[in-house]
Amino acid sequence: MKKFIPYIILLSVTLVIACCKGDDRRHDDIQHTNILNTNLAETVNTDSPTISIREHEMEIRRLQTKYIIALIVIVLVSILVYFVFLTKLNRKNIAIIRQAKETEQAKKLSAQALRQMPRERLDLDQLLYSKLLDIMEGEQKPYTDQACNRETLAKLCATNGKYIDRIISHFADGKTTNEFITHYRLRRAMTLLADTDETVDAIAELCGFSSSRTFYRRFHDEVGMSPTEYRNLQTESELDGSL
Repeated sequence: MKKFIPYIILLSVTLVIACCKGDDRRHDDIQHTNILNTNLAETVNTDSPTISIREHEMEIRRLQTKYIIALIVIVLVSILVYFVFLTKLNRKNIAIIRQAKETEQAKKLSAQALRQMPRERLDLDQLLYSKLLDIMEGEQKPYTDQACNRETLAKLCATNGKYIDRIISHFADGKTTNEFITHYRLRRAMTLLADTDETVDAIAELCGFSSSRTFYRRFHDEVGMSPTEYRNLQTESELDGSL
């Protein structure tokens, strides 16, 4: 909607200019008619009425004023509609972000509870998944490497790729290993978008995405908006305290 506002304003200005030029042409036609009528009246020596140029000029000005007022109203209404639309969209996006944060926080608490459980109370799958979470959440952050895949995680956990696939699918809501890695990359990207001034392209690289295009697509699929929109909403939300 935002990108259409300049076009609406430009169209309105164009219409105003067109109307004014049209009125000027009508004014010239009226002047020409009056001259012909005057010459005709003088020729036949009659009192045939001529059209008053001043009256027609006033009429033209009134029409021009009406056109301008109407177009100003159109522009103002368009701007108002845009701001109403933008406000509703921002509220919707803020609600999406808040829900995503709450869901993520619940997942973190669940993972933290697993990691804090005594080792002797965990089975082999839980032990391996807890170890994987320690690796992903720790300083190493293997997902920031573009080459990170299931074999990378398997090597770090001292196991095999199929086992990594199985425990991730079991404990991470059915995610594949690639989806699991992408999820961590997006989490990191959200943090950097909110807390740093790094460019979106730089963040894509820092988080391990192969290209900015891939990052934009994955981010939009996960969050429902572009990285730039997310950053702007974060800034606005910090100012008004809505997040």
